[in-house]
Amino acid sequence: MSASPRLTGGNRGLWALRVPLEHLGARMFPEMISVSQADVAFTPDGRLADPKQTKRMRQSITDFVALVGAVRSGA
Repeated sequence: MSASPRLTGGNRGLWALRVPLEHLGARMFPEMISVSQADVAFTPDGRLADPKQTKRMRQSITDFVALVGAVRSGA
């Protein structure tokens, strides 16, 4: 996940980190989430302001937990 003023900066940062980690053999979660306009994307209490982003983030976390469970069980 990245949060930056613009979408391209966050995406570039994610790929810049992902490529060398994959090369080193790290297991990577397939989905990458970039939150653009980070200065206004969050409410004062730290939640995502956009309900669509919130839904996507929750689904991504659910999928991540499922992946971790599958890896731990040897699937």
